[in-house]
Amino acid sequence: MAVQDGSDGKIERTPRGASWQQRENNIRPLGAVLQPPAGQGDDTFFPTVYIPDRLLVDAGRDAGEVAASLNQVFARAGWRFAPVPVVRIDRRASHSDADLASATRLQIVGEEAAAGSMPDAWALLTAARRENVDLTGVGLDHLLTVAPVGMNPFTSTNPFTSTNPFTSTNPFTSTNPFTSTNPFTSTNPASAGLGAYALPGFGGRQVISWIGAAPARDRRRKKRRPVVMIVDTGCAPHPWFGGGVVDSHVTLDGDPIGISDPSSTPDLHPDLVGPLDGEIDPVSGHGTFLAGIVHQVCPDADILSVRIADSLGRVIESDLMKAMEQVAELVRRQANGEDGGRRIDVLNLSLGYYHENPDDVLYSDGLRAVLMKIAMHGTTIVCSAGNDATDRPMFPAAFPSDDGAAPLLAVGAKNPNGNSVALFSNTAPWVDMYACGVSVLSTFPSFDGGAQAVTRRDAHGQRRESLDPDDFTGGFAVWSGTSFAAPYISGRLAALLDEWDDDVDAATRASRAAEAVAKLQKE
Repeated sequence: MAVQDGSDGKIERTPRGASWQQRENNIRPLGAVLQPPAGQGDDTFFPTVYIPDRLLVDAGRDAGEVAASLNQVFARAGWRFAPVPVVRIDRRASHSDADLASATRLQIVGEEAAAGSMPDAWALLTAARRENVDLTGVGLDHLLTVAPVGMNPFTSTNPFTSTNPFTSTNPFTSTNPFTSTNPFTSTNPASAGLGAYALPGFGGRQVISWIGAAPARDRRRKKRRPVVMIVDTGCAPHPWFGGGVVDSHVTLDGDPIGISDPSSTPDLHPDLVGPLDGEIDPVSGHGTFLAGIVHQVCPDADILSVRIADSLGRVIESDLMKAMEQVAELVRRQANGEDGGRRIDVLNLSLGYYHENPDDVLYSDGLRAVLMKIAMHGTTIVCSAGNDATDRPMFPAAFPSDDGAAPLLAVGAKNPNGNSVALFSNTAPWVDMYACGVSVLSTFPSFDGGAQAVTRRDAHGQRRESLDPDDFTGGFAVWSGTSFAAPYISGRLAALLDEWDDDVDAATRASRAAEAVAKLQKE
């Protein structure tokens, strides 16, 4: 089995023609760090990461009106705010205001007076508050992450740390709020318990052998299959996924949903960033691993794979919102019997971020709004709770569900004994349930990293060597994180929902999903 570039069938570790310039672009900082000063007694705002050159305006506000107000306030400073819709969707039937796009970007443009400085969305937002500008529904464009244990870009286990020459150019360094407070750092020994989960042999990403048959899929099935959408790092070819198990080309009116560039897909190309040492990138293979979990739990499910993250696991909030708006339109059309729709039973989001002010929904409602549009059409949303051993709310997992909508669930991780919660797992009243998320075995792309077997001694015509720690050409791996507890629940829900007839309206599907969730919570 081999990962191919999709053109002439040749195996390539990085895309053909990849240059140092492209590798540098792949690690270019995306976010700015909000780190409120210590010692000022202000418990209103907390650390987060955001895109510095824009703001987001929710659908409930007139973006042009907000831009005009901000332009008036910052005219002398030389800043201008230009509205850019997150996504434009051609809706073929009449729709209510609730169906409008969830957000508009206000791109911050420096004019002559500000030409020598860089925009900072948080600083401008703070200044606008002092000028009493109505900022209801106006907030930051956050940076989310796809992050299994030991592969979190906000920790010192990331290749772009103090031991790496790219430290100063990378945002995920010691100045990042999720470094010093995160348990998975170099100052925390494995013996303390938390760090052990990140090590191969203790739950970290490692090579494994699979012995047994592939999950049994009913090839003679007549009725519709349940559908699980995974929004993550993409999905690689795998022997388990033949026969249409996974669809990696999800579109709306012919337009791809998510990031469609195969040359930058982490699950097709394992080494897109960092030094030229062949090390597999932090989240390469993540989406393939999730798909394998769903397939094991519910073999008859069809899996839709949408890529939204880069190989460092970074996801821009407005990019996620754009993809979710397209998904919302797919399920809306299906629910209304329109052409071009698609039924999605479960949506899996193994990603998240920490909001600077989680108690103030005014500054985080755009993403929740579009997720609720999806849930109102009968799609259950399953989110990972996070791997930071905290009870701080992580979003979208911590978003509450709307009455009448299918559930939005936060899933934490259990240890293999099934009786205890993993020490790394976020845990709080907002976590709805826990599932196996430690030392999970699943599918992995056919990657062979730069590390080599320590010892080789051939004999009798046989190649004999010790275990190569990053040779995944066998197609399977073990990994840990709440990222992997979520698709277990997604698969379980798909299997339970498959027991009912499918010719029902969205409200009935939402009600049945709530019943299925209640059943799982009792187990």
